[in-house]
Amino acid sequence: MNKNIIKNIVIILLIIVVIVLAILLILKYNEDSKSELGDFSKVIDLDDNENTIENSNSVDNDENNTVNDDNLTIEESKEETYTEDDLVNYFNNMEDEINKESNLDKFKTTFKDKFTSIVDFIFYDKEIKGYKFKDLTSTAKLKVIAAAIKIDSKIDEKVPNYKDKLSDKYKDIKSELVASYLDLTVNICSNHEEGCDKAKEIFGEIKDKGKIGLGYIKDILSKGKNKLKDYYEIYRDS
Repeated sequence: MNKNIIKNIVIILLIIVVIVLAILLILKYNEDSKSELGDFSKVIDLDDNENTIENSNSVDNDENNTVNDDNLTIEESKEETYTEDDLVNYFNNMEDEINKESNLDKFKTTFKDKFTSIVDFIFYDKEIKGYKFKDLTSTAKLKVIAAAIKIDSKIDEKVPNYKDKLSDKYKDIKSELVASYLDLTVNICSNHEEGCDKAKEIFGEIKDKGKIGLGYIKDILSKGKNKLKDYYEIYRDS
């Protein structure tokens, strides 16, 4: 065979080999690129998922915060608020409880403490159910004092002279309560305020339950309390 022909064949074969190698290299490069692109896509998807999760958690937290805020509002709205009538009923219920009780130990301990609590409320600025005595209306004050006098009388009936074991500020407190009631009633009636007749009516109840005779009123006056005429008119009309 002619040498030139052989030479040409060898050249052609080399060219073919180079072309095939080039094609293979291109294909390999494309596969690697696709693989890297796929991995990159996964990274992007992962980041997106993380962002989505974070955003979702953020929304959940916002919702939770909203719920918590709502719960706080609900809790605040649950805080008890009381009217003067609620306060008066509180003392009246205490009186009813004492009237129904027969256990002597309760009179010596529980009810004695209840009475001192009422006295502290009336005379020593103690707060009960969000109120102080000085902030009450005249009518509410009268009702609270009346309850205190009736409670004192009931405890004293079960445990005579029980106040002897209390501190000095409670020992003569009954006369202080009666004088305070009469003073308030005098002010209401002299100023022609509504509630004068009711004040006298209530005093009629405590006068009987508290065993408050005219002699007791005179004894209060002997300690420098108001005028006999004013007190007597209330006593007479009640």
